Amino acid sequence: MPVTIPLAELVRLENSRPLWPPDFDAFIKSIEKKPSDRTGWGACADWLDEEPVAEPAFAAAFRYVDTHRDVIVYKQDGPTYSDPKVFRVNGLVQDVLDVMPQRLWPTVAHFAADLSKALPIARENVRKKMEALE
Repeated sequence: MPVTIPLAELVRLENSRPLWPPDFDAFIKSIEKKPSDRTGWGACADWLDEEPVAEPAFAAAFRYVDTHRDVIVYKQDGPTYSDPKVFRVNGLVQDVLDVMPQRLWPTVAHFAADLSKALPIARENVRKKMEALE
């Protein structure tokens, strides 16, 4: 019996890249080569919105980076020799940072997967703060 797992969960698993759909892997390689180029973020979001993938929350994370120019994703040397390069992000609003599980990601896909979980939580937290002010 085949087992299925959402792509946003798969990218969080260590050494899972060979299992990623080839089109998705191509988008991620392009983004990782030049994360400041927003074109790849938007194209990947569009691809994730389409069938048979259809992962709208994951797509929303890529679209968030595409449309929020203050969010900067960049590559830097990792904390250990075994992680020679990692991705970091600047410019996320504090409400999102408060619910992000980490600050270093091995791939931009892993970052986007974490962002896809954080965005709805952050929106709900902001909504509650606004209600408390009323």
